[in-house]
Amino acid sequence: MHNEHDEMLLDQRRHVRAQLREVLAIALHAGKIMLESGANTARTEDTVRRIGCGLGAEELNSYVTPSGIIASIHAHDEHRTRILRIAAQGVDLSRMAAVVEVAARIERGELDRSGTTDALDQIAAQPRCYGRWITTIAVALAAACFSVLFGGQLWEFLVVLVAAGLGQYVRERLTRLGLNRLLITAVVSGVATFVALILALGVPWLAPLLTASLPWLPGPHPSVAICVAASAVLLVPGLLMVSSISDLFRGDTLAGMARATMALLTIFSIGIGMWMVLGASGVPVSVGTTPQPDVPLALLAAYLAAGGFAVLFDVPRRYILFSALVGAVAYGTRQLVMAQGMPPEGAALVAGLMIGVCAEILARAFTVPTSLFSIPGFIPLVPGVLAFRTILNYVNEDYTAGTADFVRAALITIGLAAGLGTFAAMSHLGRRQRADLVRALRA
Repeated sequence: MHNEHDEMLLDQRRHVRAQLREVLAIALHAGKIMLESGANTARTEDTVRRIGCGLGAEELNSYVTPSGIIASIHAHDEHRTRILRIAAQGVDLSRMAAVVEVAARIERGELDRSGTTDALDQIAAQPRCYGRWITTIAVALAAACFSVLFGGQLWEFLVVLVAAGLGQYVRERLTRLGLNRLLITAVVSGVATFVALILALGVPWLAPLLTASLPWLPGPHPSVAICVAASAVLLVPGLLMVSSISDLFRGDTLAGMARATMALLTIFSIGIGMWMVLGASGVPVSVGTTPQPDVPLALLAAYLAAGGFAVLFDVPRRYILFSALVGAVAYGTRQLVMAQGMPPEGAALVAGLMIGVCAEILARAFTVPTSLFSIPGFIPLVPGVLAFRTILNYVNEDYTAGTADFVRAALITIGLAAGLGTFAAMSHLGRRQRADLVRALRA
């Protein structure tokens, strides 16, 4: 009798261990998809925990970095621990949102272990919401709209449309080859800069023909500086910037600094590609003062720019108009407070707060992650002209002016990050306090 009881207990423990292994594998699979899709560590840890506990674990603790997950699961005096290495890195907000929805379905009791495995496998295999050509056109249009925000006119818009489109096509092809991301960034930056430079210098040669055929068109004399600066905007690491902000303000210094370092290296890679082309060409390029577009045109350009990057980041179709709206509202807010005399750094802080507010409202309304709205909304506020001036001054060996422009661009970016991060931290604290209150009431 005693032996039978021991054998029964042993079978139960084996069964619990097998369940723990299965649940941990499912939770780690979800975390892997999240990180590969660009989710920040806080979102990944929360989703892994929700899935593990929803599938029967008493407790699941995880430590997430951009390149790996360490997770330990506990139930019935048993525990299992695994380490999962994450090699691939990309941007796919639709997959990230789909995994978060799976976690919600588990908590509602709609999915068991088998159903969750099938759902995650389906998410991992699902194609992007937008095809290659739609993405290329959207990115080209977004970059062309940046030329408008930088003060460009029709010809700058057309030049950037072509240059950025070719740059995105090259990036997509190189990404399929599995090359290093920083190398791809430098090459694509060089390609976009070269095409923009050739077109901006070549279009004026067609002036007599164009004027005779289409007399209503403005003179074809595009600004080389605006064309080059806007063409490289497609490479701005917006997702890395927002994720690093979220991690740092949450107190996860390791993950935040890792993402911030990668974002900085990406920006340097953009600069290297532009510097090589501009330095080799020897073409004198200067960034002068350009008139700002009218408010309605600027808001439309910001809306389309944010929408184009939302397509690049694979925001689901039903949310893309709202993602674009966040970008337009944030841009309009910044311009409004600057018109009242606030310096650009302070205006960026206010705009960052506005992004956080809008993203939180929309995320609660649709029950989706805030990243679907905050990341595309962040893009129109990137100080692209100052960044280009920095590169241009370094190319011309004017290191004093280049450093000054670099500091100004950095301060504006930090102000934007501080606004977005402050609201995100306050929102996270509020959610945690509400969760603690609910647990206390249930106890």
